[in-house]
Amino acid sequence: MSFLTGKATQPIITPERIDKNRYRAPLFFGAIAVAAAMFSIPMFLTGSTTTALAMIYLAVFIVSYAVSSWCLKYFLSAGRTYWSHDSHQVVMTTPTGMLSFEVGVPLLGVLAAPLAVITWLIHPLGDWIGSAALAALGALSLPYLLQVLQGVRPVRRRIIVSKSGIELTQANGHSHKIPWKEHPRLIGVRQADAVIVLKNHRETRYPIGYLPLSMRQLERLLSTFSSDGRLRTKLSGPDALNTVLAVLEPTEEERTDGSWTWSRRSR
Repeated sequence: MSFLTGKATQPIITPERIDKNRYRAPLFFGAIAVAAAMFSIPMFLTGSTTTALAMIYLAVFIVSYAVSSWCLKYFLSAGRTYWSHDSHQVVMTTPTGMLSFEVGVPLLGVLAAPLAVITWLIHPLGDWIGSAALAALGALSLPYLLQVLQGVRPVRRRIIVSKSGIELTQANGHSHKIPWKEHPRLIGVRQADAVIVLKNHRETRYPIGYLPLSMRQLERLLSTFSSDGRLRTKLSGPDALNTVLAVLEPTEEERTDGSWTWSRRSR
């Protein structure tokens, strides 16, 4: 969820760096959650009860985000099992657990809004900071929840690879089809969006915060099939799934440099 760090101010980070540093996100947000929880203690002692409750709720929200970030490691380890062959195309379907986090984390943030109303009604005179903080959290979370639920019912299908191109789908069902002739190339990640450059230097973005795929795997997927006509031909035959899985297979470097990637046992 990019509102936690300010999406507009973030530089583009290379796929390799994202893969190697993914473990830092849950540690970072976990530390913030601990700090928020500890800050609530003096608030209780000084009588600022609503502010203390707000800090505890904020800590719970941040912990939920940290947990979802850490769980990505375990969902990603079973990455091969999410890919299947379906009528001349290969489909990647995200696990239900990841979809639950994608909906649940912003929902928890939005629930801060009614809590803000309750704390405002019962807050002592002058103790308004907690209510304001909860209201701000709810307001910031609402656009992300609405984005996920735009299609009313979130969908699990994420990536479709075919002979003609690749289709990237968000949880809300919005899809973007990119023909291989556009030569899509992943140049990096800006916050939680993969930045993909197309022919004539046009850009498209795809949210990857809850995508159980490493960025170097996505990079290989785009670069390989946009440049290798022989492999694209295989995507319309019986070996399509094995062809895609071979391209996505983690390298030895990815397995040994601390990156979160497919487990050998998920074969």
